[in-house]
Amino acid sequence: MVTSEKTSETLNDVTATTAEATVETPVETSVETSVETPTEVAASAVADEVEKLTDVKQIIAFLAGKFPLCFNVEGEAKPLKIGIFKDLAEQVGDEGIVSRTQLRQALRRYTSSWRYLKCVAKGGVRIDLCGEPGDALETDHIEHAVKELEQSKAKFEKSRKAMKDKKIYKKSQKETGEHTRKQAKFNSSKQRSDQGGKKSDGKVDKKADNKVKNKVVELLPLTPDNNKTGTAVLVKFGQSPVPGVIKEVSTKGEIHVQLNSGMVIKTKFENIFLA
Repeated sequence: MVTSEKTSETLNDVTATTAEATVETPVETSVETSVETPTEVAASAVADEVEKLTDVKQIIAFLAGKFPLCFNVEGEAKPLKIGIFKDLAEQVGDEGIVSRTQLRQALRRYTSSWRYLKCVAKGGVRIDLCGEPGDALETDHIEHAVKELEQSKAKFEKSRKAMKDKKIYKKSQKETGEHTRKQAKFNSSKQRSDQGGKKSDGKVDKKADNKVKNKVVELLPLTPDNNKTGTAVLVKFGQSPVPGVIKEVSTKGEIHVQLNSGMVIKTKFENIFLA
């Protein structure tokens, strides 16, 4: 009986020990987080916002800012070294701001400008991106620049003359149209006066008739002394004298008068009065 009790106690101790061993203790875990510095955040934002330049003028300004000893946007330019495009592509290509195609177009625009052609035409030495002098300009390159400059200026003058002629033509057409409208208005007024204030349908326009009747003008005859070019006169048209200026006096007795409307008419001495 004693043996049986001892065996039971032993089993109880083992069970208790096992239970204690299976109790899990909490394990601490650490989570690593990466925090960007303000400089890294700003650099990342700039990289996301960088856009390629596509306008030729903007690209030339960019090159002038990056290589001020080589490029400029005003003043006297400097001859560039042969093969400078390759140097530009290597220097600027990694930045992703300008494509090789746009870079080539901007370089072509820069080297075909009057400023650049003038500097090449003077002769001298070529420079690299850092402004360091290199090879001297060859004679055929100088002669080519002189020829290109002359052709470019001639083309510009031709284009400017064409634009000027176009403006003159448009102005002439406008003045012709205005003159036509004024002449039509004058003819209509003259016809109304000749009809004694009658409308085109034969009825009397009371308003126009009263205006003709109430308008009394004292006309002074033109004298031989005043019958000369530049004299301000009144030309009799029906019931209403029309102001004008003598432009020419012919030997046949006809007098050319330019009316204020711009129209020039021929009339006789007795139809003209002093203004």
